[in-house]
Amino acid sequence: MKREEVVQKNWRARKKHGSWLFVSSLLVFTLLAPTTAKLTGSLRHVSYGAEREIDPSVNLGNAEYNPKAKLIVTPDNQDTFFTTSANAHKDGNVVTLTDDAPSRKGAYTLFNKISLSESFELVGKINIGSRYEGYSPDGVTGGDGVSFVFTTKEPGVVGLDGASIGLGGIPNSFGFKLDTYHNTSTPNGAAKSDADPKFPGYQNGAFGAFYHTDGGGRARYAVSDAKRLTTQPTNNE
Repeated sequence: MKREEVVQKNWRARKKHGSWLFVSSLLVFTLLAPTTAKLTGSLRHVSYGAEREIDPSVNLGNAEYNPKAKLIVTPDNQDTFFTTSANAHKDGNVVTLTDDAPSRKGAYTLFNKISLSESFELVGKINIGSRYEGYSPDGVTGGDGVSFVFTTKEPGVVGLDGASIGLGGIPNSFGFKLDTYHNTSTPNGAAKSDADPKFPGYQNGAFGAFYHTDGGGRARYAVSDAKRLTTQPTNNE
């Protein structure tokens, strides 16, 4: 892969625990990462239910007391933390959410909730195919892209495919998407999504956007949270 889109952000959430999932609809998504994810949190949060803490009064000898614990997810151990669903499949270090074929959807979700009160870092490479708004190498229109969804619902829950790219239908949640199809008109009610924001250049190019859902699970957008990608996807790179 010659082109790399890297998204790094420290997240802070108002709610204590949340789930994390990746969703793709009608498009190729491939994740390659020497380090798939690195989560940092206190021991009580990363022990997945067990209330474990370090007692500061315990004599640690010459060891340095550190109230934080790091959980690093790598290609070698990611099966312990993530699982695929629908059309998604994993081959070695590569997770393909959807192959380049019609009417496909896939997800890659955590088994357990994580604490969103702590910072974490996600590093990887994303392949979002060879078609996007205003361009197709073979005349076949591409579908929607890939999203990173954060929710307080139970692990494994996946939203609607299509316009909302996995976020619609999950109330009071938020995410980030790389979208290759601009829903200029408002989708039908079943899609639970507003129309995509009309930012400069929306008619010609894939774009990235932060978005969220309201209490009814409808995906909402703001023009200020969306932008056309500087480098457009071509040749599956």
